[in-house]
Amino acid sequence: MGRRFTGHRLICGGLFVLLFTAYNGNGREIGSMDSQPAKFAARALALRGNLRLDDDIRRLPELAARPSFVLDRGGHYRSAYSPVGPMFGAVTGVALRAVSVDLNAPRGPNLIAALTASTVTALAVCVVFLALVRIGSTAQAVTVAAGLGLGTNLWALHSQTLAQHDVVLLGLSIWLFNWMRPTADLASRHLWGGAVGLALAVTARPQVGPLVAMLGLGLIARVGVRRAAGPLTLAVATLVLLLLAQWRWFGHPLGAMPFLELLHPEIHSVGGSLGSAPWIGASGLLVSPSRGLFIFSPIVLVALAGVPRALRDLRGYGLDWAFGGCLLLFVGYASYSVWWGGHSYGPRYLLDGLVVLTPPAVVALRRLSASRPARVVMTLALAWSVTIAGTGAFFTDVWNTKPDNVDQNHARLWDWSDPQFVRAWQSGLSQQNFNLFNWTSVRAAPRGQPQDR
Repeated sequence: MGRRFTGHRLICGGLFVLLFTAYNGNGREIGSMDSQPAKFAARALALRGNLRLDDDIRRLPELAARPSFVLDRGGHYRSAYSPVGPMFGAVTGVALRAVSVDLNAPRGPNLIAALTASTVTALAVCVVFLALVRIGSTAQAVTVAAGLGLGTNLWALHSQTLAQHDVVLLGLSIWLFNWMRPTADLASRHLWGGAVGLALAVTARPQVGPLVAMLGLGLIARVGVRRAAGPLTLAVATLVLLLLAQWRWFGHPLGAMPFLELLHPEIHSVGGSLGSAPWIGASGLLVSPSRGLFIFSPIVLVALAGVPRALRDLRGYGLDWAFGGCLLLFVGYASYSVWWGGHSYGPRYLLDGLVVLTPPAVVALRRLSASRPARVVMTLALAWSVTIAGTGAFFTDVWNTKPDNVDQNHARLWDWSDPQFVRAWQSGLSQQNFNLFNWTSVRAAPRGQPQDR
């Protein structure tokens, strides 16, 4: 048992190095309009101990025009999104300062964002491996974990910038490690550890609330109200603290989000937050040529194929509630008017539930590996998934705005003659690759030189 545990730790370390290297191999941050304030907030917290962005607005006044930079009730600029991600980024910022990196360097915030996101994402995948190795062989657990880390948009999106989804991934991986075990084996430390994971996930991105709520109800069904009360109270209390902070800053428990939702008609050419035809969103999330999960990561189909068998083989592990939570999450995102996630590379929203699908992926892999044709199909699906994910990390992505803005012309989401990944191949490797591998990431800009954004 001791040798096996040591072996798993060594494999986990190797997996982390592999993922961290792959995630940072392009040497750039792939940010978005929504993710920009997070990296500045992380730097502010590391330098000044607060989340105010006033100094950044003074240096770059044009940032004030972006909806994600919002004036709070006290007249200070803040990120419109949860402060949990920037808190992780601040840890990176403090570590960089400890090795004499100047966080005021032109690309200092970009470096914080890239290193934090890649570290958190790689760590989360490693935690998933440690959970999966309890229900499958080491080879199966490594294969599924590597497929999650490199065969999905965790590579092209989550690991590339400091946003919300990377912390959600980490939180759910902690949940999986602690709660995905026979009910009789759930010790008190597991209950509290899983609750910490859920608290991280729901405070980093409250939109995953339906999934988190189902996981909490599942715990009550498994261990009873009395044992579940304390851990679940921790998760709820953490969320309440976030809501109170947002109320204080913006005058609303959901922070600036309600105000951002009002901008949909102008920015995304939709009537409101809820789509009039949720079946379009549902099909788009799965099979849109430029946003579909099955198109960009067909390896996920293997996991879905294993769900019925996992419900039988892993009865008592709480996966029935978890799968129900994933279904609720899917319905919620399908009903959202901007289901394509704005200017994204491929699928974004459905990535929040992929951790839950890793146990059935192990079950499916164990069952299907006995068939040679099935092995060939799974290998091809994995190869395609890794290729497409790597494309997003290394290649130029101009698809969202050319020939016109996808947020205005939604028909482009269904144009099979112009899929996003094909356009990336045609555009070639990004000229921004490796721009973090220079002194502008670690030393201050000369006087008068504008800061990189």
